[in-house]
Amino acid sequence: MRYTKTALLTFGAGLVLALAVVATETEGLARVASAVMALGIAAIPIGMAVDWHLATRVPRRPSRRPPRAAARGHENPRGRAAVDGEGCGRHKIAYLISRHFWPMVPSALSRAEITT
Repeated sequence: MRYTKTALLTFGAGLVLALAVVATETEGLARVASAVMALGIAAIPIGMAVDWHLATRVPRRPSRRPPRAAARGHENPRGRAAVDGEGCGRHKIAYLISRHFWPMVPSALSRAEITT
């Protein structure tokens, strides 16, 4: 009943707008209110047909194949150990930055001094 309800709400919005036009005596919105009401009235049978089609639709039969077993024991979704620079997120970025900038670090500093 989702589409039928939307059509009825559109028609109701047109009615409220028409009431506002009559109450404030503004003629500029009269055509807009009329168009919204006409759209709502025209959409009601279409919405009913779509809702009926969705309500009477036969669900698909489940497939005959058994579901695939999930891989177990692997941290990497590809099922193998991650190699240097491969992986996700900040570890990959840190690896790539260290590979790129490590030759630029003065030789007096060791890797242990930089990380602490």
